[in-house]
Amino acid sequence: MKRVEKQPYAVTALLILLVAYVIVLVRTAWVSDDAYITLRSVDNFVHGFGPRWNIAERVQAFTHPLWMFLLSAMYFVTREAYFTSIIASMALSVAALYLLFFKIARSSTSALLAGVILVISKAFTDYSTSSLENPLSHFLHAILVIVFFARPFDGKQLTRLFFVTALAGLTRPDLAPLLLPPVAYRTWKYLRSEDGSWSSLIKAFFIGFSPLIAWEVFSIFYYGFPFPNTAYAKLNTGIERSDLIQQGFCYLMESVRVDPVTLLAIGSGMVLTFRRKAPGERALAGGIILFFVYLLLIGGDFMTGRFLTSSLFLAAVLISRQDMQPAEVAVGCVILLILGLNAPMNPIKSDDSYEYKNFWAHNGITDERGWFYQDTGLLKYKRETGRMPVDAHVDWGLKAKEEAKANGGRLVLDHPDGTIGFYGFFAGPTVHVIDQFALADPLLARLPSEASLTHRWRPGHFTRVVPAGYIETLETGTNSFVDKQIGEYYEKLSTVVSGPLFSLKRFAEIWNFNTGKYDDLLEGKMDFYASKYAQQTGSRELQEGSLSEAVLIATPGIDKTGFLAFGNHLTLKRGKYIARYRLKVSELGDGPVGDLDICCDHGSATLANKPLTGADFAEAGKWIYLDLPFEVKKRKIRDVELRFYFSGGAQICVDTIGLRWED
Repeated sequence: MKRVEKQPYAVTALLILLVAYVIVLVRTAWVSDDAYITLRSVDNFVHGFGPRWNIAERVQAFTHPLWMFLLSAMYFVTREAYFTSIIASMALSVAALYLLFFKIARSSTSALLAGVILVISKAFTDYSTSSLENPLSHFLHAILVIVFFARPFDGKQLTRLFFVTALAGLTRPDLAPLLLPPVAYRTWKYLRSEDGSWSSLIKAFFIGFSPLIAWEVFSIFYYGFPFPNTAYAKLNTGIERSDLIQQGFCYLMESVRVDPVTLLAIGSGMVLTFRRKAPGERALAGGIILFFVYLLLIGGDFMTGRFLTSSLFLAAVLISRQDMQPAEVAVGCVILLILGLNAPMNPIKSDDSYEYKNFWAHNGITDERGWFYQDTGLLKYKRETGRMPVDAHVDWGLKAKEEAKANGGRLVLDHPDGTIGFYGFFAGPTVHVIDQFALADPLLARLPSEASLTHRWRPGHFTRVVPAGYIETLETGTNSFVDKQIGEYYEKLSTVVSGPLFSLKRFAEIWNFNTGKYDDLLEGKMDFYASKYAQQTGSRELQEGSLSEAVLIATPGIDKTGFLAFGNHLTLKRGKYIARYRLKVSELGDGPVGDLDICCDHGSATLANKPLTGADFAEAGKWIYLDLPFEVKKRKIRDVELRFYFSGGAQICVDTIGLRWED
């Protein structure tokens, strides 16, 4: 690689910019809740429980094994999470910028423009800390680029390129689209060279990718699956691709709104690169294009800017390799400063008062640093408290830890709001935390998400309904699932994630799960707690034998006739369905009890109806399931409600209302 040209004024400016970057990092440093999801696994790993979320289950709740192992090595020494993760993030971020300035750029002048882009980008500076894996990704990108442009490029360099690519894959698997074009280009160029051969390529591949291959072998052996649990939770959503693409564009538009520098810089780097006849640099630009396609297909992310930082770093690399005159760099820096400093939340202007909690205003995409900074920002640390973060979920986690200690054993808790990182880390290993977004739960990750029916969702947050009997099963160790098929599935899954590690039965079940043998046990079923439905009559009360926190109850002579339950305002595609109601009556008789009812279009169109009498119930006071089949003949209908109408004939209790789809 061509060394940076020595231009004293520009080199001095680069050193000043590097110092300025450190100052900005100190002023903006923070830690995200998602980082503590990994840190709980780190804590369990360091204390001998294995790299897992709940110690009773071998589940990979993190997407970045290399980052997890790096944090584990540091945490093993410090036994402190907050400052350790921030220091690791800052050290890698500064190292990546140093390599860009002094090892990658063609000249210190062009490096100066690239550096200003990164320092003034909200996305890049926000995720230069946060304790997520972004800084390690940026550092590995820098190493990869150095190897990519090495001269001469022989078999050893190809092996090194594969090795760094494997490490990047272990840092974040979905960086693959970004790195595939440059790696493919170098592989093609090597095969066309005098020294290139298929045998040497295969050797370089297996040696270079050995870390990633070794991890996949370990993952299948230890966890039972090749991909992290988060992948199953986020990809198994049932959301239509068109909706994801639309959300992906929203993600890019939100970046323009709060951080105009980032996408402008990426676009500029692409334009400048394709104007030059430099195939290697075009391959890097091709990776950025492919990654943006991937980003649109998955619907972006909920953290504004987080998924753009790797593309921005490579765009800065491309800009740093342009032959630019000082005047051009000066004009570029002025434009960037004007744009950046006029942006509403630019990091240059950030101080310890930084906060932004307009959470749902923009398609579920939020300024994550603004949301957490007041509780986790480095400048908010107070020596007298001696504890960071100070988020309320930390207090709740500590309370759960004390409750588990008072109970003398393990405590199983359902945590529905998704902020499981702080909560889980501070609750400690004796608390088994059920995550309704399924990032850390092996069963829920494989159940249908509510978003597949309601079409109300936020990127990265796909809620599952906790099956009836799941908590009791975890508490007692006895299969208490009401749905026998889910119970059967869980029994087999628990063999994989909780059974003896070297059991032949476990190995057989690993094969069965990864070949889809048991998928039909979970196909097309979901229950909603009736207590979460709207109602016009009756009340919510606890009932013995109920599946949810409360059931809906209507009593003759007390409650008027009317809808005891209506909702859940679903969006359904063409197909055949079965609505399943769990009900019981106080007394038998031949008179009317109520009506099962399926409607759409705000109740104006009826899809199915079934009047009920006491004869439909075999025994008073006993829960039964009643099914109501219906069909959607249009391509898609919205505002579907699964209702129950109380007609006043007998006391009726409604517990859950489920949905089964047949095709």
